[in-house]
Amino acid sequence: MSVERSGRASYLRRHAPAWAALAATAALCGGCNEDEALRAFRDAAASSLQSGLTSIASGVIDGAFAVFELGSDQSAGGG
Repeated sequence: MSVERSGRASYLRRHAPAWAALAATAALCGGCNEDEALRAFRDAAASSLQSGLTSIASGVIDGAFAVFELGSDQSAGGG
């Protein structure tokens, strides 16, 4: 009897996290559909994406002008 109880207890101890993850996944997936999730993501991420892309574009443009200015300074000073 004790072997059966300890085996059952170890089985529950080993598989409890998996069952908890399965239950949490089922609960979370049932809460909203794909359209609502996409809309919420777009609303939350739109301003961050816009500011990030603006920063990247600004950095690329500033870098291009810095290269051109550096090239013109070297050619004017060296000749």
